[in-house]
Amino acid sequence: MDHLSTAPKFIVIDGHSLLYRAFFGTRFLSTTDGRPTNALFGFVNMLLNLLSTERPDGIVVAFDSPAKTFRHAEFADYKAHRKETAPELQQQIPIAKDLIHALDVPDIQLAGYEADDLVGTIALKAQKEGYDVLIVTGDLDALQLVRDGITVIATIRGVTDIHRYDAPAVIERMGLRPDQVADFKALRGDPSDNIPGVPGVGEKTAVKLLLQFDTVENLIERSDEIADEKLRHKIKDNTDQIRQCLMLSTIITDVPIDFEPTQYRPSDQTLAKATAFLEDIEFRSVIRRLPTVFAELGTSKPEAAKPTTELLPVQVNINSDAKTIVKEINTAKSLAIVTLENGIALATSGLTASWISFDLFPPQAVQNAIENPNLPKIAHDVKHQWLRLYEHEIHPQGLMFDSMIAAYLLDSARSSYSIDSLVEDYLNAHLPPITDPENRAAHIAAAIHQLREPMLAKLDKEGTRKVLDEIEIPLIPILARMEQLGVKVDADYLGELSERLNLRIEEVASEIYALAKHPFNIGSPKQLGEVLFAEMGLPGGKRTKSGAFTTNAGLLQNLALLHPIAEKIIEWRELSKIKSTYADTLPKLIRADGRVHTTYNLTVASTGRLSSQDPNLQNIPIKSEIGREIRRAFVAEKGYQLLAIDYSQIELRVLAHATGDSALMQAFEAGLDIHKATAAILFGIPTEQVTNDQRRAAKTVNFAVLYGMSDYGLSQQLRIPIPEAHQIIVSYFNRFPQVKAYLDKLVKQAREVGYTTTLSGRRRYFPELHSANHLERQAAERAATNAPFQGTAADIMKRAMIHIAKYLKDKSTRVLLQVHDELLFESPDNEVRQIAPELGRIMENCFSLNVPLVVDISIGPNWRDMEKLP
Repeated sequence: MDHLSTAPKFIVIDGHSLLYRAFFGTRFLSTTDGRPTNALFGFVNMLLNLLSTERPDGIVVAFDSPAKTFRHAEFADYKAHRKETAPELQQQIPIAKDLIHALDVPDIQLAGYEADDLVGTIALKAQKEGYDVLIVTGDLDALQLVRDGITVIATIRGVTDIHRYDAPAVIERMGLRPDQVADFKALRGDPSDNIPGVPGVGEKTAVKLLLQFDTVENLIERSDEIADEKLRHKIKDNTDQIRQCLMLSTIITDVPIDFEPTQYRPSDQTLAKATAFLEDIEFRSVIRRLPTVFAELGTSKPEAAKPTTELLPVQVNINSDAKTIVKEINTAKSLAIVTLENGIALATSGLTASWISFDLFPPQAVQNAIENPNLPKIAHDVKHQWLRLYEHEIHPQGLMFDSMIAAYLLDSARSSYSIDSLVEDYLNAHLPPITDPENRAAHIAAAIHQLREPMLAKLDKEGTRKVLDEIEIPLIPILARMEQLGVKVDADYLGELSERLNLRIEEVASEIYALAKHPFNIGSPKQLGEVLFAEMGLPGGKRTKSGAFTTNAGLLQNLALLHPIAEKIIEWRELSKIKSTYADTLPKLIRADGRVHTTYNLTVASTGRLSSQDPNLQNIPIKSEIGREIRRAFVAEKGYQLLAIDYSQIELRVLAHATGDSALMQAFEAGLDIHKATAAILFGIPTEQVTNDQRRAAKTVNFAVLYGMSDYGLSQQLRIPIPEAHQIIVSYFNRFPQVKAYLDKLVKQAREVGYTTTLSGRRRYFPELHSANHLERQAAERAATNAPFQGTAADIMKRAMIHIAKYLKDKSTRVLLQVHDELLFESPDNEVRQIAPELGRIMENCFSLNVPLVVDISIGPNWRDMEKLP
């Protein structure tokens, strides 16, 4: 097709093939009530891309009929090997038709014919009427329809990777003309349609025959000219089958349908109807595209039909008199705050905002208002805002709402928590395109006011408002203080440790070279794979698509049982990681106060747990001796001690509470070693006879149950055969039947309602539970099994931090770090032993379970060398 053609353009879409491609090419999505929508999402975005880039004069979508076609009548086994359509895709097909109707795009189907035949008939009809035709499909059979005025756009992977085929492109791909494509398929066959072709004739032979004889009819008539005797007999013996295959492969272009290509010009009514439909299936990002796409088609004025408008006009006062602003603030019902390095934006409502430059007015001009606990404060990413205010010696009080945290509670799997994305999703609007930072900050402050009510209404509806008000909001200032305080690090010690690590790394490398019989780059997975599998012939070598061998940690763990080189490589990797990640990096992060200041993320872990970065202090290994060496670098200030308080097996205690399993509850109530008690029950022996290996196995199984671990996963953890791991899990559930029943119920309910909840009411959504992809679905089931326990543990820790902060208000002890189930404090020498038991009691009593919460308390000069208190 000539892309400079002035002829009108008509698009014909094979609906079923695109939906199929979209279903398997788009990550699984569903509405909050569990309706699968991934195929719809890929399909509608492909459709809008076509409308936007091609701007067609007309369009139609053809669908397969559910009835059998004339091809089935001719060949009963036509498409017989195809699997039944996945239920999750089948559910989306009728919705796709409703979606097309909402967009006022015509669709067509006819009993007895496939979508291909309708596509071919309409394409040729439109071409004859003077249109340039684009056929959009996921099926390369349509290449036979290419000719002057007809081009095929074929999806290669999913619906975003496409290729445009005119006649030269078909020849380049297949080595044949478009009108030879059906003949090619008749000879080679097509397993996807169960078209047999000629036995023994593959792609190269089929192309060679058609280049010589042009068509299969010529080939049949002149088969005596085939030089290869075996091939000649194959053609002669299968003449009837070749003709039948040609009939099955040929797209019909004269289907008896009454269809006239008509102009596609969606109206304002179309926009309203499509918007309502897309709202129902929760495609907010697609809604935002509609006005622009429709405007490009020359349909309606975008300003008259936009579903996403700019926010309500905001009156912005730039550098107004500070006294006037403070007067307005003091009479406000709430105050939205946005800070920049050079000033602060304050909004008293969604319609008025002020910008105050600290170059013109001192920060203290607004200090009293910001520190007034009776004036409610709202912000986006409060912790970041508060840390900036701390730099000006301003300590905000009266925090009420954080739009970023509210969005996290409503959907902990969001890809973005930016203020712009929240305005689009919750206000169906957008911030005005302002580049001036001060003006934009003022508009953001006003936007936070507008966001508050709809977001709180949704939190109320979902029953998660209390999590925001009682856990997340009170925690924010505590984390900000912890980040501001930081933790003291011994830089000299880390320098010495780095030198020791370097020597050991060199020693281990030499040992690896000796075993491999030559030096190589151990850090290169490609070179390592060649040494282990190509040169040394170790078992288990699998090449990736790039041709390199896999050398992941799991594989090396298995090889360590067979050859010492694998164990040495594991050690080399751990030493190298510890050296680069901590020993060499931490000294560079020490600030002038001699302390390292991590940043806590509240919206990264979807379970509700906190994570830390720059540096990540939650990933320091504690099981290995070298990992504990890193902990030695974290020290107390002079005159202080470090105090660590760690919840004991908190997730297993939540499991016992939730399931009500009598054996687990009795063990916890009696204060037994839970892993030893589990081993005794699991192996049917007295507790005193449990071996270390049996306790280790029971501990692994206890956590395997929490994390939904598979037989294979447990076998890898315990390094035992899969059947043995399977039997251990079966035995566990036989011994703890209430646990099994509860976990099954948990996944079943999550599949029905789409989410799980913690004991505090925190929700986590799992749309992937309805995924057609088995592995994706299994991963979602494992996550749904664990989320209530890990999430409840996170909620308990956060509540403990809130209670502790209140208790420490007039004390000298301060919280430094939160790492998983542990809190690290810095406490004066003369206070630490008196305060430690009280802090332990607060942590044990901050949340009510049917089994006791228990903590372990340790004191010491550094994070490694700590004395455990009784």
